[in-house]
Amino acid sequence: MTLYLTDNPNIKKIIPGSFLLYQLYDWRVLYDSKNSDIENDYFKIKKSIKNKNIKEPLALNNEIICVIAESNYKFKYELSEKNTIYYLWHDYKKRKEHIFNKKKNKLMFERYLQRSFFSRAIYDKLAAFNMQRIEQFLVYISLYKYKKERLKECDTDFNYIYETDKLINAISYKRNDFWYVIDKLMYHSRKLDIKDPFTGKLSFINKENSLYKIYEEHKEKPISEMTKTYLYILKSLSKIFPYVDILKTIRYMEMNDLIKISSNSVFYELNEEDLDMSYKYLNKNTWAYFYRTKDFKINMFPSLNYISELYFKCPKCNSTELASSPVNFWCSNINCNFRVKRIISPAGVPKNIAEKDLLRILKFGSTIIKNKFGGYNRFFIKESNKYEGSYYLTPKIHSNDINPDKE
Repeated sequence: MTLYLTDNPNIKKIIPGSFLLYQLYDWRVLYDSKNSDIENDYFKIKKSIKNKNIKEPLALNNEIICVIAESNYKFKYELSEKNTIYYLWHDYKKRKEHIFNKKKNKLMFERYLQRSFFSRAIYDKLAAFNMQRIEQFLVYISLYKYKKERLKECDTDFNYIYETDKLINAISYKRNDFWYVIDKLMYHSRKLDIKDPFTGKLSFINKENSLYKIYEEHKEKPISEMTKTYLYILKSLSKIFPYVDILKTIRYMEMNDLIKISSNSVFYELNEEDLDMSYKYLNKNTWAYFYRTKDFKINMFPSLNYISELYFKCPKCNSTELASSPVNFWCSNINCNFRVKRIISPAGVPKNIAEKDLLRILKFGSTIIKNKFGGYNRFFIKESNKYEGSYYLTPKIHSNDINPDKE
């Protein structure tokens, strides 16, 4: 029997019984900081099925057909040891099989795991910036560096690095929001108006749509200010992690108000000395060595001790002592009425938020929390109108289909 998998919701609709997955597994790096030292870092990698409904079909079917985005190197790797036939989205109707370089794809995935290890090892510092992964910190530092250089009026060359960048610039004339630009690329690639733009290549399949009209109208226009900022970030990071991850990381950060690249805005200021230390994280040669040696030593990068870790500060009485149960958090000050329920239901599945989640929300007003399906939801904290001191967490709802053509 054959199991059909796809990472395109539009293709799922035309293949009865298929499963929609963006990755098969949830990969976690378990890092033991207490037992780690300069010579050894103790860690292990754990994977678990993202969607429990796929577990039995995966065991019962002896062949997998996966209709996939060309840039989805993680999904390719996860299925590479199984009896899998791959088709790209735009080639599925023609049944043209997709053959990719498994060795190169494996290398990309191994580097992703190395970054996952690094993210876990410095997670407490990242959490103090309201971040989860090292890629987000690298985007932040490169944007902050660009902001400083622009203030000093340093000369910077701006050139398109990938073919897709010209389309990104054209869309920026439609709307000056990077998250919108990337959502529009995702929307039209899923609709098969263009081939996967997250490979860096640009190829229109269908020209009867708003994206092609925008491209034709603006393709010869100068590089916009938003695109200049993006190109600077891209130039800083293109040798460190893949194009697809750079685009989607910037989108994630801007959509969740961690940065604003159209105005070179960052939410957390560093002093010059700390900033100089942070710049070392953008060193391409250090990352090349890190990847080449398959090293898992975090001491090869500067310490982030200048970033203060999160701590509890009660919004009602400023106490620094937090108490908790499986159901609630509350202030340890017996004269304070601060309390908040810790059970939320992202993607409709209940889960308890961690203490770090609450500390980020209290500091920044909102934070991203991972749901049981491996996706992410942004939660805000609000005080009840009826009961003083009683707080609750509420999600920001994003439409599943922004449909830019309806604008």
